Amino acid sequence: MKNQNRKVKGFVKEYTDVIKDKLEITGRPLVLKLSIAEALGLEMQNYDYYSRKLKEMDSKSTWELPDVIADQDYLLLKHMLIEKYEKPLDDSQTSDELAVLLEIGTLALYDKLNNVRKDNPIDDLYSIILN
Repeated sequence: MKNQNRKVKGFVKEYTDVIKDKLEITGRPLVLKLSIAEALGLEMQNYDYYSRKLKEMDSKSTWELPDVIADQDYLLLKHMLIEKYEKPLDDSQTSDELAVLLEIGTLALYDKLNNVRKDNPIDDLYSIILN
């Protein structure tokens, strides 16, 4: 991600590691992309819920985002955000928005995975993410 030294709340790193382990994913970049996709797919009421929940969380610790989104994916996400907000965004604004989406999406995905039964097989976890 063209993160331009963007920092997110520290829980993102911790939660992505938990998600990575639960889904048996080997790399954090895929979890970060899944988190952004999760945020983009949230209905407005759920997005607002996680946005409020995010504001209530402790933001003392931060994590500097790694550069994980390739140029083509970044361009696609930038155009999705331009479509969503119906106005042009520069790279700095795009990075800011992606950081917020990452925080909200990570929180939503973490909640989603923690609210499933413990005896669910891994295939059920994948289908829960897709729904």
